[in-house]
Amino acid sequence: MDSEKKKNSMKTFSQRLTDSSQKFLSSFFNDELKIQQEKQKILEQVRLAMSQNRFVVLQIQEEIDGTMSFETVSGKLRQNNFNQNMVLLTLDKTNEIKMIPMDHIKKISFIQTKDSKRILAE
Repeated sequence: MDSEKKKNSMKTFSQRLTDSSQKFLSSFFNDELKIQQEKQKILEQVRLAMSQNRFVVLQIQEEIDGTMSFETVSGKLRQNNFNQNMVLLTLDKTNEIKMIPMDHIKKISFIQTKDSKRILAE
């Protein structure tokens, strides 16, 4: 009877160990999928902002000297005809043009304007 209990407890332990490792691998792959979906959503929002000439606020993540830094910029986005992985941002206050790699954009927000409302209505 004791040997049977030991076998059952060992079987239960091995089953739990197997289940936990499968859950760990599953969550790892789901994280990659989630990251890809977030990037795709940002790309769609960037394209929408460019097509409707919307004013945007971007949170950009850059690596400078081995450390990650965030910057918040605002302005209007333009398509870079020479490199599809980069966008051009005309800064709001200075009218400077900044080239931003698409994979550096972490968040995007639109500011509703009268022109964009008119485009959405058409």
